[in-house]
Amino acid sequence: MYDYAEKTIEKAYKYSKKYGFKTTSGTRGWNDETDAFRHAYMQADLTVKANAGLSQIAGDLHELEGDLINKQSSKEKNMDKWNNQVGRDIGKEINKEYNLAKRIELIKSGQMDDVIANKVAQKLNNGELITNPNDTRKYKTPSEKFSDEIREKWRNMQYSRNSRIQNRTSNNKKSSASGTTDGKWVTINGNHVLIDK
Repeated sequence: MYDYAEKTIEKAYKYSKKYGFKTTSGTRGWNDETDAFRHAYMQADLTVKANAGLSQIAGDLHELEGDLINKQSSKEKNMDKWNNQVGRDIGKEINKEYNLAKRIELIKSGQMDDVIANKVAQKLNNGELITNPNDTRKYKTPSEKFSDEIREKWRNMQYSRNSRIQNRTSNNKKSSASGTTDGKWVTINGNHVLIDK
């Protein structure tokens, strides 16, 4: 696994240079565009060549190592986890775009590296990766995202329900107001009914 990681880090750095991403600290980057690119690239690569579950385990272990050995800040960890998730999403996207036979062909020819690098570069250029730990976006696990989606749907349902009730109430008031001039209200079997003229 160590050999795979080192080779993939080197590929990510090579592509970072090719695309002209900034490196503010060291040759491999740290808390900059090159760092963001490397995290997303490695997770996408692992997702395509193995699967998203293994990719997430490897990414989480790397972040645990960062916590224990390098004493990384919570902001740095957030940045890395965010970029790791974007990388896994890219890998899943590639897996949907290319069937297994085509993916194997691209991996064997080395072209898959270009496919992954291009997609990661697009995400970075579109501002979808975090390139600075002070970025205010917060990484959320898939279950946290799902919970947020459910809460948002519930809020929308409540808003929609309240709007319908409000519309009915205002329509009833309009009918009542117009009823005083355009018709006559009578009571039939205890029910108030507007009889138009």
